[in-house]
Amino acid sequence: MKKLLILALLNLQCLFACTSFFISDSEHKIFAKNLDWLTGIGQLVKNDQGKSKVALMSNGDQPVSWVSKYGSVTFNQYGVEFPLGGMNQKGLVVEVLWLDNAEYLPRDFRLCINELQWVQYQLDMSSSVEEVISSLKSLRISDTHSKVHFMIADKKGDYASLEYVNGKEIIARKMAYPILANNLYDDEVKYLNKHEGYGGVKKAKQTGFSRDRFVATCNSLKNIPSKGVKDFAFKTLKGVSSSSTVWSIVYDMNSLTVYFKTEDNLNERQISLQDLNFKCENQVMAYDLAANQSGIIKLEARTGIQNEQLIDEAVDEVEFLADIPDVYIDKVKKYPARVKCK
Repeated sequence: MKKLLILALLNLQCLFACTSFFISDSEHKIFAKNLDWLTGIGQLVKNDQGKSKVALMSNGDQPVSWVSKYGSVTFNQYGVEFPLGGMNQKGLVVEVLWLDNAEYLPRDFRLCINELQWVQYQLDMSSSVEEVISSLKSLRISDTHSKVHFMIADKKGDYASLEYVNGKEIIARKMAYPILANNLYDDEVKYLNKHEGYGGVKKAKQTGFSRDRFVATCNSLKNIPSKGVKDFAFKTLKGVSSSSTVWSIVYDMNSLTVYFKTEDNLNERQISLQDLNFKCENQVMAYDLAANQSGIIKLEARTGIQNEQLIDEAVDEVEFLADIPDVYIDKVKKYPARVKCK
């Protein structure tokens, strides 16, 4: 029984095997991420300026309200307004990665928001990493349904990780290694320092485990080319991918272009925020990630029913999400109808 439990835990570590990194030099600002998950169902959503929103809470915490200042594009599995990551008009990128030992802050005086809507809030309201961090003085991520940490970067080259451990908020700015996977950042670095080239004697291993992916990504980022950095980012993501990798995303923050591939369609697709009109509309525009296309994508109007169907499919494919009350899932489905142009 003990061996079976250990095997189950190891399998979970490989299933939730997200990896992200940031490349910043005088010519490039590139953020890349693999999403490793139990389902690849999802959509890319255009989020407009000037939309009035109130955070969706399920535990009695006081929700924050806001009106979006910036437009963005996001990758969503669990409904419009609840993204796993994205980039806004200012070149700010916010991404979510699984962290099994995350423990959010206890209640205090601050207004609250859930962990996925926090991503949307920051893309709506912040133009830089500095602004994201400043917002934490008055905004708290409420106790929620998933355990995650965050990697954030901006067009100016600033970057940070945000983690919640033992009820404490840990912010790392300008980390020595601009990489995040699925262990605490400090633990990843301690493991890295045991390896050749980083002060230790261990040889790097190619496995699906977070610590080894962190080391492999560090090794790859030693050889960033002067040209073709977007392709290099995809190559690095491929080097740390696994059978559970469902999305690979590269954000070019200088050109405000998003490139991506999915498990069922390895053709590279792209969308430029500079080509989009973020003037407020009550109609949701999105792109189905299951579409069999390549090149520049086109957004289409999405109905509330389509949004609800996507949520049902995404939740059904992740067994442990069955613990989330149906009442709350129904509120997530209906939430976009509450978001209106100001």
